[in-house]
Amino acid sequence: MKTCNEHICRSVPKAEAVDQANAILFFASDLSKATTGQALVVDYGCNL
Repeated sequence: MKTCNEHICRSVPKAEAVDQANAILFFASDLSKATTGQALVVDYGCNL
């Protein structure tokens, strides 16, 4: 029996290194100056 998470993750793309790099660049930039104490999950929503 497949779980809901397995079904959802089959239908979304896999996160690539560039996706993680973009998240790191965001936190390193001035755009994130109002962001504090956050953990950003880069997985297209597969972490349920």
